[in-house]
Amino acid sequence: MGYGICLLSGEASALSVIEPALSRRGVPVWTADSANTFFASGRAADTICIVVDGPGDTGLEQIELLRDGGARQPVVLIAETALPRKRLLDAFVLDVLSQPIDRKALLGWIECVCLANLALSRRLARAA
Repeated sequence: MGYGICLLSGEASALSVIEPALSRRGVPVWTADSANTFFASGRAADTICIVVDGPGDTGLEQIELLRDGGARQPVVLIAETALPRKRLLDAFVLDVLSQPIDRKALLGWIECVCLANLALSRRLARAA
């Protein structure tokens, strides 16, 4: 089970303000500019959460590509426009945060994912 956070954005992103905050807390962070880069990186198995930022439908389209490629990690989407609820649900998006990024909300989601991952890891270790 992995432990890193992937910040996926195809352009200069507001996510750049989040990376230092995560790194200061000891959370491994890496970046990808597309779903293809995510899969080609070799880091997918070591990633427990993906934060996607993209204009318009771009972010949601990247999440759909991640899901089509087999990625099952929780995803938080940063979006500047309203997106179709059904597509968001079908892509298993945890939450959609608007610009400017609410750092507390995003860090809260990442903390939840990390804690759930830790609990699952401990449970699996006890079962082994």
